[in-house]
Amino acid sequence: MDTTNFTSTSQLFSTYAHWTLWRFEVVYTFTAGISSSSLDFIINQSPNNGSCSIDPPNGMTTPLFDVTCSDWFDSDGIKDYSLFIWTSDPSKQTLIAYSSMSTFQVQLPSGDDPTYEVHLIVEIRDEHDCLTTYNLSSSISVQSDWSEMNDFIKSVQNVSNLEIIDSSFAQLLGSENQNVVGQVITLLSNEFNRISDENMTKAISNGVPSTSISVSHLGSSSSRQNSVALNVTALNAYKNEVNSYAQAREYLMRFIPNLPITTSKSIQLQASAIVQLTKTTNQLTRNILTIAIDRCYKLTMALSSLTREMTPEDTSAIATLLMQCASNVLTAVNGPLQERMMVLDADFVRATSFPQDYDADLELPWSNLSKMCIIHPHNLFYVL
Repeated sequence: MDTTNFTSTSQLFSTYAHWTLWRFEVVYTFTAGISSSSLDFIINQSPNNGSCSIDPPNGMTTPLFDVTCSDWFDSDGIKDYSLFIWTSDPSKQTLIAYSSMSTFQVQLPSGDDPTYEVHLIVEIRDEHDCLTTYNLSSSISVQSDWSEMNDFIKSVQNVSNLEIIDSSFAQLLGSENQNVVGQVITLLSNEFNRISDENMTKAISNGVPSTSISVSHLGSSSSRQNSVALNVTALNAYKNEVNSYAQAREYLMRFIPNLPITTSKSIQLQASAIVQLTKTTNQLTRNILTIAIDRCYKLTMALSSLTREMTPEDTSAIATLLMQCASNVLTAVNGPLQERMMVLDADFVRATSFPQDYDADLELPWSNLSKMCIIHPHNLFYVL
């Protein structure tokens, strides 16, 4: 080849994965003679000879599942185990948990109706980020525990700050454990998003204009607008549902800033949870948006500082999540301004209520209208 550069694809090494010692040798031909040079290197082998299992094989969203990985070997040592989940599309995998321990517990989001099937994948990674992907099972069934979720939604209405309510979900959120908090937010957001889609479809079929209550995600199919007359009752019912879920999402979002940002998996887990939580953009209050954009900015800065230590695949996956986070926030901000979404009750109250330090006592000196200074565009005068 008449070139000074040579690029090899990864397929060459995967085709001959059992070969560990490699040599690239270059022979230079000159008019005066022939010269050569070579480069010897060792291909890092991924973890092998192990297996993973989950118990129980089926369950609900509230109980914990035990994930056990055993007998995995790598000469460089095992760095961590990461659990991913997907339902209908294997290209849309969500990080649920990561651990340096070979045995850990998780709470799983539910699968889609009617089978509730979810698929689980474990990535076993060595200290040099070489990984093995293990299919935990063909599928398992995880059903929603809606009684617990409904209790949680009712309990968080009008709750301020990080008050721990009487709910198992709230107790877990207060743990400040990244895996636990991320799992709770992901599974609850998954359920909220599913039921919100169903409620929106129902509202549109009952005569609520789709263009006034939501903005479709980029790449999603356009919704058909029915020619049914506006149903005020259906619209009010839909507004109540939206405001109820908005309060629940705001409560969940308040726990995210307390999570530490440590490794690339930490960034990915938090970014994934935020994307799920902000997916239904017409249920995001201004408080949610403020926390979300601030957190995504910090995650972006953390990603930038760790890029040299990460694999290109991890960097790309996290960058995609952060861009989706920004897209969700931008859509939610512009929706009410463009009259494509309703103004949420929480935002309306906060925007129109008096500050807590506002004193409306008419007996105070400042409230005496006889000495009020009146400013006019062209004059400044007092009323005596």
